[in-house]
Amino acid sequence: MIHKAWTYLIALIETGSYPTELLQMLFIQTNPFGIAGLHDVGIFLASLGIILLYVIYFVWLLPLGTPERSRRGFQYILGFLLVFAAWIGIWICMHRAFLLFLEFWRGYLPVPTWVIGIFQLTPSTLHSLGLALVGLFLLGTLLVILYKAYTLFLASETESDATVEYSNITTGGTSGSESIEWPIPFIQIKKDWKFYFLAFLPYFSAAFAIWILLFEGFIASLYGIPILWALLPWIPWTPNHYMIFGAGLLLPSMLALWGIIVFIRRAPVTGMPGNSWWWRGARRFLFVILTIIVIISLSAGLFILIWTYLQLGTLTTSTALLWQQIGETSVLIGLITAFIIIVGERASEA
Repeated sequence: MIHKAWTYLIALIETGSYPTELLQMLFIQTNPFGIAGLHDVGIFLASLGIILLYVIYFVWLLPLGTPERSRRGFQYILGFLLVFAAWIGIWICMHRAFLLFLEFWRGYLPVPTWVIGIFQLTPSTLHSLGLALVGLFLLGTLLVILYKAYTLFLASETESDATVEYSNITTGGTSGSESIEWPIPFIQIKKDWKFYFLAFLPYFSAAFAIWILLFEGFIASLYGIPILWALLPWIPWTPNHYMIFGAGLLLPSMLALWGIIVFIRRAPVTGMPGNSWWWRGARRFLFVILTIIVIISLSAGLFILIWTYLQLGTLTTSTALLWQQIGETSVLIGLITAFIIIVGERASEA
């Protein structure tokens, strides 16, 4: 539906009229922005599909036949990256491409291109990139399912060997390592799927806050675009609402990431509950550096985004867009660094 709305929008701009098949839809006939309504229906159905597949990945499919404490969680990391790629493809690429072209057609944007530094991406390029990311997700999903089926078949054939291997893993994981007791309580999560399901939820909320709410509120205020939800046109929205909701969603997402890094452990079978892989030997200095990067990047990014929005009246359009992208990049660096800390902690504990 998202792709069909995009093709209808292209046809409308090029020919000046709706395609015949579009006029058959009831909610299109009396609504000049009915294409936007079709797009909104598609975007929310796609989001629901992502959520359902996310649950299938982490709650049902990947935990099948997996011990509570498997040595590596790469399948969970891959599953998340695939789901997140689909999220980026739908919301950031295809959704943004549609909005840029729609507002250009309505006369609010001078050009429909999206400038990122020295690069200028057209709506068609963004839409194609979004389709590619969704296709990557579907292909990756198929490969993960085939891999999981293979491992389950292999486990059924070599059940006794798998039992011996699991016993060796769980009894020898913390030998030779330094145990340090932290003077704070920890949340112990043994099952990998529970940990990754919890750990990556803040990424979805943070990404939605940054690349949807804060971005759209910023662009709407910069170019004087009235915010209108095609499916809910009677609900008033302003750029200030988007910025407040975006900042309000980003802050708890940042706190959730901090809490996961600090308080959640894998709960080793042996050793102290607070025994962190990052807190052993020289790695503790790297952990401190990475943690400082996370705190500074997320805080600075949020500050720059809010400051730029408040200074729109005094900044030129190009300068405001530049600072807005700097703020987004700063938040992205913080999220990537937090990802490294979380995955390193979980995947490296034996």
